Amino acid sequence: MMLPITCPLCGRESEFPVEALAEGAVFACPVCKVTLTLHGHMWEEIKADIERLKEKEGGRPGSAGEAPGV
Repeated sequence: MMLPITCPLCGRESEFPVEALAEGAVFACPVCKVTLTLHGHMWEEIKADIERLKEKEGGRPGSAGEAPGV
């Protein structure tokens, strides 16, 4: 699962694997090459985005082996 993240420096959106995103994780913007550490308010926003993405993925009809409309 990939999560789009907007770079706070250049404003470009890039996708990163959710599995690699955790508090204290370090990643670089592929466009401007700035190095970012996930902490504080940025981590809180990304953590909320991850939860929304997981809910969206888990909430699809048939995603848990259920028939659509059940």
